[in-house]
Amino acid sequence: MKGLSRIADTFRMNPSGWFCQPVVFFIALLFLFFEPALSNIVSEKGNFSQAGMAEARSMGGESEIRWLLYKKYLIYGDIGLEYEKQTRETTQDDVTTKYDADSFVQRYRVNFKSYIYHPKLVTYTLGVDLNLTSGELNRIDLKRYFMNLKFLRTKPFNFEIRAEYRDGEDYTGFSQGVTMVYIRKRKKIGFRNMREYTLWLNQQRLNRRNQNQNQNQNQNQNRNNANLNQENLNQEKENQNTNRNANQNIMNRTIPKPKRSLIDRVLPVIFIFDFDRIQSSTDDGDTTDYLGTLRMKGDFKTEKTRTNYFLNFSYYDLTSDFSEDSTKFTFSAKSLTTINKIDRMEWEARYSLREKSSSENSYSIDGTYSGYFKDKIWNYQLNLRYYQREGDTSYSLIGYAGRKDEYKNFHLLYRLGAKYQRDDLINKDNIGVFGTITANRRLSARQSLLLSSRLDVGTETNILNARAETRYILSSKLLLFGSYDFFTGTGNYTYELGGAADDRTRHQIRIGLNGNYRSVFFHSILSYLYQDSSNSILWDNAARWVFFNRVRFTLGLRAEWHDTTNAGDNTEGLNNTDKETTISVYNLIMFSPWYRSAVRIYSRYEKTINGKESTHYNVKPEFIWRIRRLYLSMRYEYIYDKVLSNEITEQKFYVRLTRPFWF
Repeated sequence: MKGLSRIADTFRMNPSGWFCQPVVFFIALLFLFFEPALSNIVSEKGNFSQAGMAEARSMGGESEIRWLLYKKYLIYGDIGLEYEKQTRETTQDDVTTKYDADSFVQRYRVNFKSYIYHPKLVTYTLGVDLNLTSGELNRIDLKRYFMNLKFLRTKPFNFEIRAEYRDGEDYTGFSQGVTMVYIRKRKKIGFRNMREYTLWLNQQRLNRRNQNQNQNQNQNQNRNNANLNQENLNQEKENQNTNRNANQNIMNRTIPKPKRSLIDRVLPVIFIFDFDRIQSSTDDGDTTDYLGTLRMKGDFKTEKTRTNYFLNFSYYDLTSDFSEDSTKFTFSAKSLTTINKIDRMEWEARYSLREKSSSENSYSIDGTYSGYFKDKIWNYQLNLRYYQREGDTSYSLIGYAGRKDEYKNFHLLYRLGAKYQRDDLINKDNIGVFGTITANRRLSARQSLLLSSRLDVGTETNILNARAETRYILSSKLLLFGSYDFFTGTGNYTYELGGAADDRTRHQIRIGLNGNYRSVFFHSILSYLYQDSSNSILWDNAARWVFFNRVRFTLGLRAEWHDTTNAGDNTEGLNNTDKETTISVYNLIMFSPWYRSAVRIYSRYEKTINGKESTHYNVKPEFIWRIRRLYLSMRYEYIYDKVLSNEITEQKFYVRLTRPFWF
């Protein structure tokens, strides 16, 4: 560690030009490669593999206990050196400004893990994280110390105690927390000993033999009495059912079934309790926050239903500046019930108490019931939503019924529904009906057609949406498709099914081609959009090559044309010019030059030909390499932006060396 402190002092004395000092940089590399304390990973009982250490550090419990029994003390962490440099040159109104800054960050992380008496009793982890920075970039020195104790890891009731302290340049924080988990055991239907299992097995064999004898006897009797009347046949079936039920009752009596009370079947199975206390001190003052959560999960079954439910209680006591508008208490309950393995009922209730100038409560209930009618041809769904808050109450009831059918080689799916929605905030009621229909047909072995439409009529909304799509397989590696979308809508309702509508009409046409040839995958899509006197055309092309299963090369071309003349206020997402044409080209290269290395090069060029003239260019190469246990990451980015006469040129360089260790 003395060597590290000397390196840190050297960087602090000359933070801006350390990368130009090859001697210091070479010493840091030697330390990362050949530090004896870090490279000594051989224990007395064998070698620690990286995969084994990852398993030991997992939160699984059993695997970590096995590793701790194998070796009582685990020390692991990593050392990282980071350097980042940024330069920016801005020209605006013939005035040029320059910005040049860099930073050097040292990251040290050490964790110590062990146990007291036995890993199943108490395991503890002590850790230290240090981030030491120097340079002009806004990087903050940070020191973090934490402790974690886990008790009774393999018991139904286990808990964890944690504490953490953070120290920054103008910030200090201290937090403590506890997590308790209880998994309730249930009585299982089974055999208490080997004798019960032997009796049950013998009885099962006897029942099978009696069933075969009765079946042979009935067959012989039928063969001798071929002209029996229907009454004798019914009597024979009744006798067979009686024998089967008797054998089943005998076998059921052999299996011991524990008696479960209703409370035992309904009570939650899993309980999780979290509590945290967070203290922080800054220049603006001191704050103390409390956060607590209790979560429960359970399930219960009947002869026809199966229900899973979740309960959640959350409590917050925040003393920060935004606490006046924070949630104080929240309770939520959610359940999912399956009825007769077909119908489903799902609902969720939530209650929240918020802190403002005075207490403010909010309630919400969401429920959904879906299933099939007796013929299982028609399906239905009911949705109920209720929300209440001070000054705002809204609720909605939506229901529909639908079915699948076939008509003249068309596969049809249609739904009909009704709705009622109320929002006191805007003082409006929305009553209406809606329907959807989808028709799909394969016209030939190569061509298919899809038609769909949706109509929604109400007192506050009117929506019509229609879509037609066709696909044609030109060959086994080439697909041609086209689609047309029409949408018109009026109204603006908060809880509108499928989203709120605004007064607009839209037409969209898309034609595309997808395919591949050997190791080349490509697509070309041309789309035209007309919306309230605005037009736009987009042509998107991309191709991806894979060479020798190692190098992936992607090339894309996009051309966009917008005409927003007389578009009014419906120009969101478009530039404030009447006409604009933009062409962009992007490229991505990914390959691995050698083992345990990766290179990624991304570049993009964008040019606006008419309209608001602008030029954008961006190139970003990245390199990752693992040298034994040393991880090297390098990234460079060049950005050029020009809008009219304003220019911005920016360069970023980043390099990081990381050396994990464990012993």
